[in-house]
Amino acid sequence: MRIIDAVVIVLKENGSLTSKEAYEKIIEKGLYNFGAKNPVNVVNSEIRCHCEGLNFPSASPVKYFKITGKKGKHDLYAAIDPNEPNSENNPKKIIYSEENLLPEEKIDQTYLFYKNGLKTQIKDRILACHPSFFESLVVHLLLEMGYGVND
Repeated sequence: MRIIDAVVIVLKENGSLTSKEAYEKIIEKGLYNFGAKNPVNVVNSEIRCHCEGLNFPSASPVKYFKITGKKGKHDLYAAIDPNEPNSENNPKKIIYSEENLLPEEKIDQTYLFYKNGLKTQIKDRILACHPSFFESLVVHLLLEMGYGVND
């Protein structure tokens, strides 16, 4: 049995649980033997990699779980009902707390933040320039892309 299978079983049987509670139920039922130093983090990572609405670079495209709420500062997760319409098509706004994010999610959020900031700065700088600068910029861009003849 895989870790993900054990998590699905305990979430289907118990409803919404934190990753720590899911780990404790897995151990209680003897569904999986962990060899990791911090198995709660392994369970948390597996859940978040397969969770709707969390689409960081190393996240799995296969989603088994969804966030249903919070218990203190920890997210509550539940198994996705296969008969339920896919909520990825109608995403709800979920606010994630910084301490619950995986390192990959933090890196992805930081990357997107700086990428969007850079886009805004470039656009603002171009718009502040004279129209002839924009025309020159477009010509140079087209030439660099291989259109036209560059003498």
